[in-house]
Amino acid sequence: MRKGGVKMGLEANVVYLEEEIANLQERIEAIRSFLQDNPSASIYRRSINGKIYYYKKYRQGRKSVSEFLGTGSFDFKGASRKLKVENEKVKKAKGQLARLKKELSALKKQAKIARKAFEHVRV
Repeated sequence: MRKGGVKMGLEANVVYLEEEIANLQERIEAIRSFLQDNPSASIYRRSINGKIYYYKKYRQGRKSVSEFLGTGSFDFKGASRKLKVENEKVKKAKGQLARLKKELSALKKQAKIARKAFEHVRV
């Protein structure tokens, strides 16, 4: 009777760990899609023939993309504040992604150990 209870407990542990792994993978995918939709960006100022042009530069895939923002009357300070807030969100998401990946790795190791223990218990 005792071994059967142990086996049921181990099975419940394996099921719980697999559910947690699935939940973490969903969260990781959500963060990855957020990061793809919102890349880190910078604002560049370029002077051509005496006129000042502002560009937003970011990476899309492996390519560097420049987006024209405006000329001399462009609100540089307001745009840079807005961009700084967006970049902080991206930085926070990257940190969260790294933490979740470590957590996922640890859970996978625990699940592997739990599966082995479950398979080796005899009823």
